[in-house]
Amino acid sequence: MPSLDEVLCFHPLPQPPLDASLGPGLESKDLGALKRLGVKFLPNPAHLQINGVAVSVTSADALTPILREIVLRPEGRKIEEALRLLLQQRTLFPVVPREPAHVSEARAAALDFVEGLEPQLCIFPSVTGNPNGVFVDNTLFINPGSVCRPMVLGSFAEVWLTPSAVSDGNSKPFGERVRVDIQKLEKL
Repeated sequence: MPSLDEVLCFHPLPQPPLDASLGPGLESKDLGALKRLGVKFLPNPAHLQINGVAVSVTSADALTPILREIVLRPEGRKIEEALRLLLQQRTLFPVVPREPAHVSEARAAALDFVEGLEPQLCIFPSVTGNPNGVFVDNTLFINPGSVCRPMVLGSFAEVWLTPSAVSDGNSKPFGERVRVDIQKLEKL
């Protein structure tokens, strides 16, 4: 998935997959080997299903703009309330004018969740809060942190998900089948 800071991708959000934005010349020569290995190039943001799990993912910070715009601060967990607003407004970037500022309003529908399909897993980095995974209204929001940070090593998230059907024929709820481990990069 491309980043808004990607040197090779000059598109505002929503961004096409990196292999499409680089053009056909690089596609066949340099990216073909990655595709043969099974690497999938995704647009930014991407809304997809992986083994029946609805996933929305973006490389842009979708949380910080919402937190900045909340006028009446709710009691309790402000971050969880902001994530709940994302779900209620059915989009990753509900703040208008859009933030990040480089959003193409002509293609902004690609930022919305797929009609009739609320994500079970929503992944995006955020400078607000610590890298973690938190459930809000049956959706797991994961802030993996940033792998590349100035002057320090970053973090990433490992997501473990077991199949929904178990040996006795009963299915476990999504929240009981998923585990998120935040890993910090270390110097060798």
